[in-house]
Amino acid sequence: MIDIGIDIGKNCHVVALSGAEAGAGEPDKPEVFPVANTPAGRAGLIARLAAAGAGSCRIAIEQVGGWAGPLDRQLLAAGHQLVPIHPLRLARA
Repeated sequence: MIDIGIDIGKNCHVVALSGAEAGAGEPDKPEVFPVANTPAGRAGLIARLAAAGAGSCRIAIEQVGGWAGPLDRQLLAAGHQLVPIHPLRLARA
């Protein structure tokens, strides 16, 4: 199983993948990488998830809408489920 978390930013999102299928190695050491908030950057993330054999994923995402809007739509269109995390609760954790 692949665990995915995305921190949303205006120009760049930060993605954390963990799980053996993702090629990330140990679950306690996720692979973290930036994704440009551009059509090409977002499409690259979708392709990377497909190449990892992720299928339909549940993705924890910092916010829904706003700067995340285009990514939200692409992830949902690719069949993924989004689990919004309130930014204040994330900061407190």
